[in-house]
Amino acid sequence: MFAHLAKSVAFETVVANDYNLSVSSYVEAKDTREIIDIAELNAELKNHGQQKFDPVA
Repeated sequence: MFAHLAKSVAFETVVANDYNLSVSSYVEAKDTREIIDIAELNAELKNHGQQKFDPVA
């Protein structure tokens, strides 16, 4: 539920991190990048390029 917001860590872990209490030291940020299908994108680009230079279209 709070995987990317908070985490409980052992005191020894904090000591090992030189008492750094920055959340980013212990919690990995959620990956919010968009997943892009390269094959589909290439097909769309190819189709768009053909339409642009096709005198009939």
